[in-house]
Amino acid sequence: MNYATDELAVKDLKKGIDEARRAHDWICKKYVKPLRNYICQIAGSIETAEDIVQDVLKKIWEKREEININITLSSYLYKSTFNAFINHQKANKEHRDNTKRIEDSDLSNQHETDNPVTILLAKEKAGRIEKTIAALPEHHRKILHLLFFEELSYEEISVKMYIPIGSVGPKMKRAKEEFRKLFENEI
Repeated sequence: MNYATDELAVKDLKKGIDEARRAHDWICKKYVKPLRNYICQIAGSIETAEDIVQDVLKKIWEKREEININITLSSYLYKSTFNAFINHQKANKEHRDNTKRIEDSDLSNQHETDNPVTILLAKEKAGRIEKTIAALPEHHRKILHLLFFEELSYEEISVKMYIPIGSVGPKMKRAKEEFRKLFENEI
């Protein structure tokens, strides 16, 4: 099916599965190539661009029922794709930084990490943290992950979670309180 306007396609995304599939397919056919070219110009890599565009279009499908687009679909897609590129860059930089920090730490603190008690305590604490995070409800896990592991701003979290920016702070506070409560009870 061809849509006369992007707005009609967006409306169909929120309808039944068949209409949503047709609308999403139409959006993909219309925008995948221009979005890929746009990100390829910025990233300098067709593979990176394809991965980013695919992720954005996948998220639109996954969030189709809650999606709230207050601007043109084209602007929304370009902005989402650019934000995904920025997040991709941050994740790559964070990975490189963490690898360097670990390498540096391994060299400078060799004597500390050789201590079996230190190793045991660190593993125990990491295990407790992982167990506590896993016990959190999905919405709490997601918002904490975006803030602490992806290091996104509240505005970026708002865009990524499709929630108003004013809701990010209270949701973050509840997630931290729930984590703290579960972590303390884990002792």
